[in-house]
Amino acid sequence: MANIVSIALSPRVLTLVVGDTAQLSLVAFTLDGASFPLSEGSFSPLDASGAVTVSSSGLVTAVSAGTVRVQARPVGSVVTPQEATLTVLPTLESGRRLIVVDAASRRPLAGVEVLGCDAPPASGPCPTPVTVTTDAFGVALFPGFTGTTASFSAASSEPRADGRPRYDRVSVVATPARDVLLPLGENPVHGAAGFNAGISFNEVHSSGELSLGVSVLSAGDPTAVDLSNLFGETFLVPIPGLTQRIPVPGSVVAYASLGLAGNTELKARSYGLGQAGRRTAVAFAGKLPLARATNLRTTDLLAYTGALDYALQAFTPITHLPYVPDETDLDGDGLCSDTTRCTGSEDLPAYSRFTGLTHRPRREQLRRTEVVIPHLPSGFDTAVVAAVELSSEAGLMPVGLASQTAGAAQPDGTRPVQPVLLRSGAPYGGAEAGTPGVWVFAASATSGASISGSIVRAASLPTRVSMPTFLPVPTAAYTPASRALTPSATSWNALAGAGAGLARVTLTGAQGRHVVFFALVAGGGALQVPDSPAGASADPAGETGVSLEVAALRLSPGVSAEGLLDAPGVNLLQFPVVLDAYSRSRPP
Repeated sequence: MANIVSIALSPRVLTLVVGDTAQLSLVAFTLDGASFPLSEGSFSPLDASGAVTVSSSGLVTAVSAGTVRVQARPVGSVVTPQEATLTVLPTLESGRRLIVVDAASRRPLAGVEVLGCDAPPASGPCPTPVTVTTDAFGVALFPGFTGTTASFSAASSEPRADGRPRYDRVSVVATPARDVLLPLGENPVHGAAGFNAGISFNEVHSSGELSLGVSVLSAGDPTAVDLSNLFGETFLVPIPGLTQRIPVPGSVVAYASLGLAGNTELKARSYGLGQAGRRTAVAFAGKLPLARATNLRTTDLLAYTGALDYALQAFTPITHLPYVPDETDLDGDGLCSDTTRCTGSEDLPAYSRFTGLTHRPRREQLRRTEVVIPHLPSGFDTAVVAAVELSSEAGLMPVGLASQTAGAAQPDGTRPVQPVLLRSGAPYGGAEAGTPGVWVFAASATSGASISGSIVRAASLPTRVSMPTFLPVPTAAYTPASRALTPSATSWNALAGAGAGLARVTLTGAQGRHVVFFALVAGGGALQVPDSPAGASADPAGETGVSLEVAALRLSPGVSAEGLLDAPGVNLLQFPVVLDAYSRSRPP
């Protein structure tokens, strides 16, 4: 243990119910930059409440209600310890309980209004709504609720710096779960989370006139990732010898070696987007022939990444911020607040205030996995393939990326895809504590409106994997005036038959979003989006022109929709590690 100079602990925040167990993981870092998971450590509760016990392997058992800090360090080491904060709630004896937490930090949210409806009607407003405000533990109690199902809607009144709501409002419809946990995500309307990174090419193994790098973040919600946002927003970049700028994803860094002219900067910084939380940042970099400089679309980059070196930075804090005016035409589209140089103005993500990173890719991608991909559903033409490490805190972390264009459409509308030999790098730097897997999603090269993806996990990354059949795309219609969502019976029957058991609807308005969870069952009957508390702005569910997104989710065997919404055991905070397949659409 003498060579250990620092450690990392994951997760740092937990909410448990008495009787729950959870795993704390320790990763050690040495002076020479190596890292390795620790199978055992010294875990000491710092509060004398006796709320938890922790084994030497980091297994936490919730014993009694209370909040406790657990200090962790390697056995016999004098390195600075790390702490986790655990909130333990009592077992629910009667009625119902809603627990509200911040999706990014996982900390309980106090002061959130929760509107509950016992035995909600199939249509129309709740006849006897009950509103409760969460306490310091993020808890709202409904002791009088005795029906077989209940609906809940949580809305925070906390504003962002720009006056818009800080959080999504989140609802669950007619759930039998009695002890519901709802994470509130950051409101993405006119706001974003991301990073601002530099990428070094000094230690890459490849050669060529074009130095090319790209970076991404692990995804806590993989259903939000598609070709339009995987590598960030589009920037317009000048290329020597061309009269027009070319579109390049924002997270790209590129330099061209032009002989006696030396290195010419094409794009010096990686400006990427992602999801707020404690994420892993990944960069790929190398040198390629200069001719590739005119082909830097997302699908092109996916074709190049296997030949690049990589670097990881685990446990990276990513924050969500409101958009800001583009003062310098950062993205090169001719719009900025400087009237002497731009024809108009626009707002952009606050890239300069995002987490700053410096990547030094120098490890080669030495692993190989043959990925057999099923036919793509109708409407899709591209398969994106990734080797990933999964954890409930960081989400899905790509350690290898590729893509494959599908063949001609078959009579049934599906398209065949050739197998992909996926290159990937071994996890390190704390990321090796995750679970290996392969993630594939079907997409359209011209539209991000619909996707369908699946995830396969294994004890170790397989050398060959056959991915399951993609889920069909969900279809539904929404009427704001009546707050009625009407799924397509044909679509719902197909999804239920394919094992999807949980649906999520996202309604996006001018100021914020309303996210709704409910069980997906065959038949697709209409359902009522629950009434919601006042919150920090008007409920977008009632806005004319609100946009609709529908997602169908297939969970791991043994995890039901009711079980995922319930707080004890596996819940929505473990979403990335229990999601087997998904599909989403944005109906017009």
